[in-house]
Amino acid sequence: MRWILDDQHVDLQCPKCGRVTTKRVGWLKWHEVYECPGCGAEVPLDRTFLEDKIKELEETARKLGL
Repeated sequence: MRWILDDQHVDLQCPKCGRVTTKRVGWLKWHEVYECPGCGAEVPLDRTFLEDKIKELEETARKLGL
């Protein structure tokens, strides 16, 4: 199911080189790692944290009628 927040952008910072990469929330829902375009490091995403935050944001958006 596609939610209003799927097109919102989130900045991710590489823990190795510090480069900031922007990804869409919808992309984050379907990936467990991202490759840093700066240094090539594979950075694992904290799935539990991301899923909890996305659910909170989606619930807030629903309550606001978005």
